[in-house]
Amino acid sequence: MNKRRRYIPLKIMMGILIAVVLFTAAIYASREAQKFIYKLDYPEEILLYAQKYDQDPYLVAAVIHAESGNRPGVASGQGAIGLMQVLPSTGEWIAEKIDLALEGGAEEALRRPKINIELGCWYLSYLFERFDSLELVLCAYNAGPNRVAGWLDDPELASSGALTRIPYPETEKYVERVLTAREKYKELYSERLG
Repeated sequence: MNKRRRYIPLKIMMGILIAVVLFTAAIYASREAQKFIYKLDYPEEILLYAQKYDQDPYLVAAVIHAESGNRPGVASGQGAIGLMQVLPSTGEWIAEKIDLALEGGAEEALRRPKINIELGCWYLSYLFERFDSLELVLCAYNAGPNRVAGWLDDPELASSGALTRIPYPETEKYVERVLTAREKYKELYSERLG
């Protein structure tokens, strides 16, 4: 009987050890599954241009995630191109502002991740100069800065310089998607983007 009692604690300890190993493996698998959803394909470019234009690299990664799903060649129905979905006309305007030659034209240049990320980071910086909150910047990135300025002038949509309601459901969902993705990028890639 004494012999049996000695083996029970050993069996319990082995069970606990196996449970801990399985739990750790599940957490790791979950983290890896999240990294499959929240990809980080261009960390060097994101860090370079986020720093150059004084932007949060997690925000840049989140905008890329929300805009293009990390696909550099994607184009929207409205004509926006690349990772950060920059319109060719906006790309040309930004390139002029920063004295950047868009070799092959705006459409071809915007398909190149490095150029697209630089132009997108500059544009975020520009929007932060125009608007005083992250929510407004994201609204402007999605719906356009002039439209957001109009919303701020509408007493049915804004009060004291802040939106009380985002009138476009697509823009409201976009803001939520980017903010959620930003938190995920912080959680998953702090060692690469922090």
